[in-house]
Amino acid sequence: MTILKKLFSILSSNYDQKAEFSQEELNAYHESGHIHLAYLSGFQCENVTLLQDGSQNAFAKFHYGDKAISSLIVAITHFKEDPEMYYMLPYDLKLQTELAAAKITGTLLAGSVAEHLYKSGSDYVGELKMEISGPDLARVSSVHELLNSLDPQNHNLDYIAWEFKKIAGFFQQEMVWNSIDKLAKAILSSTSKSLSQSQIERSLHESGYMNFINHTEGNSA
Repeated sequence: MTILKKLFSILSSNYDQKAEFSQEELNAYHESGHIHLAYLSGFQCENVTLLQDGSQNAFAKFHYGDKAISSLIVAITHFKEDPEMYYMLPYDLKLQTELAAAKITGTLLAGSVAEHLYKSGSDYVGELKMEISGPDLARVSSVHELLNSLDPQNHNLDYIAWEFKKIAGFFQQEMVWNSIDKLAKAILSSTSKSLSQSQIERSLHESGYMNFINHTEGNSA
């Protein structure tokens, strides 16, 4: 097993006893998790869609900020396949690598955390089976490889597992989970199985999540 696969295998003893859920339900909670961490990180979501083409896939389109920060995040998340994209960035922009990497890593991992909390119960106590695959895995792998290349002596190889645990703890707060649940249900109940940015942010405001994260940011400032 690779290091990443080991990190993403956090097994729950009673996981297999849980009820089955439709892939569309799981996708809705997965995308809701991504969106909630994105807003905590200062990003925005332009739209979210559960594809109705038989592929059982879903996607959310994010806005990371100004053009410079967006280019940094693209370079970070594609480092494995195109390292020159990162190396060619301006020096001043690369100084923000650590913070940008932390924000995008959390956003990418949050989908899997929300999905598995939905399956196991948001109040579950114990180890959860966390798995990440597809584009999320490819992008997190790139972040991991970049950070390790920049500081191999101090980069914590277990930081992804640690991030999983932090996100799970954050999502298990009652108000936060209620907001994740509300947004997921809004996606599922939409006739198009799609929400715009204004619809997403309306749900986040109505649940109190936007006020919550603004208060959290104020206390950490």
